[in-house]
Amino acid sequence: FCEQEYEYGQAITPPTDEPVSKKRKLLFSTWDAEPAVMADEDVVIHAVFETERALRKRMHTVFFKCDNKVVAKQMVLAGRMIPLPAQPEKRDLQFDGWTGLPVDGKMPATDLICTAAFKPIVSTATYMMDGDVYYQVDLPVHEKICPPSATEKEGMVFVGWDNLPQVMPPYSFIATARYEKKKYKVHYFVDGELFAEESYPWGESVTPQHLPDTTDKVFEGWDCLPVIMPMHDVERVNARFHYRDFKVTYVINNVVVTYNMVPCYGRITPPSVAPREGKRIIDWINMPEGSIMPPHDLVLE
Repeated sequence: FCEQEYEYGQAITPPTDEPVSKKRKLLFSTWDAEPAVMADEDVVIHAVFETERALRKRMHTVFFKCDNKVVAKQMVLAGRMIPLPAQPEKRDLQFDGWTGLPVDGKMPATDLICTAAFKPIVSTATYMMDGDVYYQVDLPVHEKICPPSATEKEGMVFVGWDNLPQVMPPYSFIATARYEKKKYKVHYFVDGELFAEESYPWGESVTPQHLPDTTDKVFEGWDCLPVIMPMHDVERVNARFHYRDFKVTYVINNVVVTYNMVPCYGRITPPSVAPREGKRIIDWINMPEGSIMPPHDLVLE
């Protein structure tokens, strides 16, 4: 009928085409003395034929079930390989074979029930850190995802995993660790009192607090304020000011004789004026108490 070549010890697979008997009313039954593997010599296997009636007595039914419903059934001769139906499908589940199916796949001398088995679809979650695979795990679809703890880094704060779903999707995904620079504090003091507290990422430029000018003072800046934020808190920076200069005008007999600029809260020192017509200056009208310069221009007579 046909010839096949096998290496010694190789599994023998019978031909798929069934031989036909030259005698009428005889049907192919099986191959006699079929070895499982090739012997160390040539092997001759003969076809066995039987009548249809005899075959029917040796045929049995195999039922294929899924969710307690028969999805297929086959009449198979005992000892023959059982032909398998199309694999059933279930949402988010993977077909895992037929339970009850003989190990050798051949029909026993009795009816048979085979039940479809399923297993969860498994996807791969990959966690990346600094371009390398940090952690990888296979999880069933729809299972809650519990990400791993990230590695601590000096001067950095772990923010979370980018592209991380809450439950496992029906496909593999890659999540990437995201870090941000740790922030440190600068404490701003004005006239000995805490004015503000600001946080900056280390290594970034420090944008200082701004103070508006006042009627008596001009803000100059902050003492000891770093340009680039260090990797530690800055406990104290002090505001630096200088006092405004205001104009003092001296008037004698309704005539401006001179003027000068005096810093706010500085001491006013009137100019020396020679006596006139036997008169000398004994005081200046509008002179502030203690001769201290107020925060505005001044006219003294």
